Amino acid sequence: MDECIRQLVKKQQETRELYEVLLVLAEQELYDDDYLQGVKQLAESATDPSLCHYLMARFYFSAEDYSAAAKSMEQALFYRAIDFTYWAFMLRICGQTGDKIRQYYYSTLLSGNGQNGGNMPVPWDDEELLRIIGQASLNPTSAPFYLKLFCKEGEQVCDGDNLAGSYLEVKGKKAYRPYCGVYNSRGWLNMRGYLAALLGDMHVVPHGYCEFPFDIMNCREEKLVHLECPPGKVCILPIAAGAAYQQLKFVSGDTVRQLETGKWEFAYYRFTEGNVTIRSDCSFHVAEPIWLEHSPRRRKLVLNILADGLGWQVLKQQGYEAVPNIMKFFSQGVIFDNNFSVSEFTYASLPTIETGCYPYHTQLFNDNVPAHLDDVFVTISEQMKALGYYCVNLMCDSAGIYNGVLRGFDRNVVNQITCHCYEAVNRCMEHLEAFRETDNYVYIHVSDSHPFNSNVQIAPHTQVNLPWQERILTEYDNSVFKKKNIMNMTDNQYNIRQLDRYLGFLFDYLEAHYAEDEYVVNLYSDHGVSVYDDEPYLLSENQSGAALMMRGAGVPKLGLVEELTSVMDLYPCMGKVLGFAVPEYLDGRLPKALGGSGRQYAASMSIFPGQTFKLCLRDNDYEFRLETEALTEISGRVDMSRYEVHIYQRSDRQENHDAAVRARFMEEALRHIASFVYFKGEDT
Repeated sequence: MDECIRQLVKKQQETRELYEVLLVLAEQELYDDDYLQGVKQLAESATDPSLCHYLMARFYFSAEDYSAAAKSMEQALFYRAIDFTYWAFMLRICGQTGDKIRQYYYSTLLSGNGQNGGNMPVPWDDEELLRIIGQASLNPTSAPFYLKLFCKEGEQVCDGDNLAGSYLEVKGKKAYRPYCGVYNSRGWLNMRGYLAALLGDMHVVPHGYCEFPFDIMNCREEKLVHLECPPGKVCILPIAAGAAYQQLKFVSGDTVRQLETGKWEFAYYRFTEGNVTIRSDCSFHVAEPIWLEHSPRRRKLVLNILADGLGWQVLKQQGYEAVPNIMKFFSQGVIFDNNFSVSEFTYASLPTIETGCYPYHTQLFNDNVPAHLDDVFVTISEQMKALGYYCVNLMCDSAGIYNGVLRGFDRNVVNQITCHCYEAVNRCMEHLEAFRETDNYVYIHVSDSHPFNSNVQIAPHTQVNLPWQERILTEYDNSVFKKKNIMNMTDNQYNIRQLDRYLGFLFDYLEAHYAEDEYVVNLYSDHGVSVYDDEPYLLSENQSGAALMMRGAGVPKLGLVEELTSVMDLYPCMGKVLGFAVPEYLDGRLPKALGGSGRQYAASMSIFPGQTFKLCLRDNDYEFRLETEALTEISGRVDMSRYEVHIYQRSDRQENHDAAVRARFMEEALRHIASFVYFKGEDT
């Protein structure tokens, strides 16, 4: 056993003994000064802070201070978001406070995971509670869907539906909440609203909507709106109707206009100086006004491009042949050529990018159980919103909607599964043409470079150019486990060339319409791919080798740099270039290329329930791999009584057995794993 792990085992044994004593006291309701002193002592030694907050919640609950108990449990769940014991106790607290929303939420989570959820009665007369049950019953990557409870022929049925025409969040303190419309750029009015309703009635969730885009904006529901536009100001007001061919009437002085609108479709209306009243007999949904103005404190355009699964280390080995347009454009900025992702798949990786924090801090790693990003984490989009940008996400796969990772955007256009670059580029250029008078933060998430499972059609190029023996393969693995073969590599290379081609059109547009000091463009990927690996290792250089590059105002023109970086470093890079304050809690590091101290290690990890925990640390010389024998639990915790470590030289892949090198990496590994690993037995 490594010495640092031996010390951790000893510390955890002492902590566990104290915790179990305090639990016994809590069960006997012996909440005296000794109990409180014990909790204080535990706080000084526990590697898992949630334990102390849970014990204090028990203390407050016994004293019937349910508000304080709820706050303590919220802190416990901040550190351990997925925990049956914590959910069950929070359920008890909500029963005392009368918080029906959270009561049904935690009851549903417990029941859905085979635990005792308290047998709550179905709230048939409360649509919002039914919505809470439905969203808590479905995995968090499935926005804007939920499982709908209804009666059919006298039987209770739970089946899929979409939330088009509804708000994704229940009523609360916010004036504007995310409203789910349907995206219609220039199509026939009402048709997509009808289609969303039809698909909802068919109860297809969510893959049946593969190419169907939803348009989510922060809105409020109204029947009458008074808008005042001050002198010299211009604003745009997005409005979505609640019904097909709904009549909207606009009145300003003697001027009256009326038009029919599309069901659940957002349309834009321009207003200049003066007062306008907008009314309808039925409810409609009004987004926040978009004020058309530029500020010298901002850039006219900040564009973030997430190229899902773009394996940069593969392209590096190939001499960047498949991405000439990307290389041409970003060679005038900085391309971090030695960059790695934190996680191996999108749901866990996206929060690390948008928050600059590791998954064990955000608690967003399990794509089968709902969890929400705590408000203490300020996302990139929230930073940009605070700077005054109009923040639009024109294409994404919904992985960051329900969990709050994309909460700073004024608008989120959601596609399910496939996010084609040609469509994203077209949406982007159309948006920039329409909103050229304001400062835009635009985000597009494109999936061309991401290998899909066998239920997504491969490109015609791949079908036509491969012999049938190499095209028809028995392969149904999840995308992160796809194997190296001619079909997978051919399809991936073609799709990367397609990605590069369409991005080339976008880059040409930017250079033609913006000066270099008017924009900042960032391109990055959330992970790499497995289809080039001879060795099936989930955190290999090919699978965790991600893209990260920047160009524009404030970005040095360095071209390719070999500095070791993590895609998590995008957050402090944007803070440096765009002028927003970077939180102290950030795990991301500002690279030396931008004037920061850089990083010694790039950490990649797989915290996936039902699989072994894996940690890969890289410095410029070595690749350190740690893997447990035990499987990761639903909570993200893992028994580390048995584990293996291997260290390889990155230059020639030879294994290194130097004890000093191992000790150095183990000390760094301990910093990452201490809060969620435990040791069942002494046999390690």
